[in-house]
Amino acid sequence: MLILGIALSLPVVQTSIAKYVMTSINDDFGTDISIDEVAISPFGGVKFKNVLIRDHHQDTLIYSNRIKTSILEGKKLLDGDLIFSELHLDGVLFNLKTYKKEKLTNLDVFINAFGQDTTTTDKHFLLTAKEAKITKGHFILTDENRGVPKDVDFTKLNIQLTDFKLYGPDVTTSILKM
Repeated sequence: MLILGIALSLPVVQTSIAKYVMTSINDDFGTDISIDEVAISPFGGVKFKNVLIRDHHQDTLIYSNRIKTSILEGKKLLDGDLIFSELHLDGVLFNLKTYKKEKLTNLDVFINAFGQDTTTTDKHFLLTAKEAKITKGHFILTDENRGVPKDVDFTKLNIQLTDFKLYGPDVTTSILKM
């Protein structure tokens, strides 16, 4: 049992487990999420390196050099809800795009991959963070159905948020600094 505990505390083992879990999630939901490295502390802290989420056209939806957090409620995570106390993202790219002849954004398509049949339940994808900090961020908003497709292209974003909540299509937050 001690050897198992020591093995599970090694980042290489944690990364292997995370890659296995990501492969399972990708297979089950038709998503394309990859993580290069994971380190979990015994106190609930989690660090991810080089997190990449590709959209349904294999373009980058979200990328982050580093994500640092602690998970508040493990059971909620197993239910599909991502509930964080603090969330720090460094070197993040968020590429929100509506492709030609499509009505939904790539984020909507991604979230819908985790959704359930709304005729039987009102459950939506939930992501919350009491505090969030983004450094060296880049946000792009594009709609290829318009004459001028690129609406927004913010670079060098440094943002501090509180009470962030993404519930289905609804996003709420308080921006402290930007």
